Amino acid sequence: MAPDDARWPGIQNLIFDIGMNACEDTDFYLKKGFRVVAVEANPATCGAAAEKYRDAIAAGRLTIVNRAISSGCAPVILYVCRSNSAWTTASPRLRDFWHARGAEFQEIEVPGMLARELIAGHGTPYYAKIDIEGSDILCLDAFAESASKPCYLSIEVDFYRYRELIARLRELGYQRFELIGQLGV
Repeated sequence: MAPDDARWPGIQNLIFDIGMNACEDTDFYLKKGFRVVAVEANPATCGAAAEKYRDAIAAGRLTIVNRAISSGCAPVILYVCRSNSAWTTASPRLRDFWHARGAEFQEIEVPGMLARELIAGHGTPYYAKIDIEGSDILCLDAFAESASKPCYLSIEVDFYRYRELIARLRELGYQRFELIGQLGV
């Protein structure tokens, strides 16, 4: 769907990539012509992305927010996974789960932020991809507080809280869901 799709008048040409990680999704959205606000807690990842996408940043097409989405604005302990950057998390439960399977982590402190700050600062996106390893539901809470919500969401299912996640999506008015296993994608 093109950013200027007439079926969604008034919707911004905006995508939130919450959990930017290695920039695969950010890259795809930029190539499709969207303006992207990419959120990533890991400062090293943000630095590499800022270098790689300096032209898109200068053109106002990409904003990188180096903060951890959390339930408050206080600093957050981030567990940076050395063996798989996608497993970097602020969740001690997930850190312990992956550590028991051989993953190694480094603890760093990063600034926290409320997801509603993204909406207040950038507007409601047309689409939001949310993949922040155990903290995804915090973004849904922000959309519940907002006057508007994205037309589309992609959110990672935390199997410890999947019932709550589905219920929250229904409360937000989303009625159709598709679950896709990531191993084959």
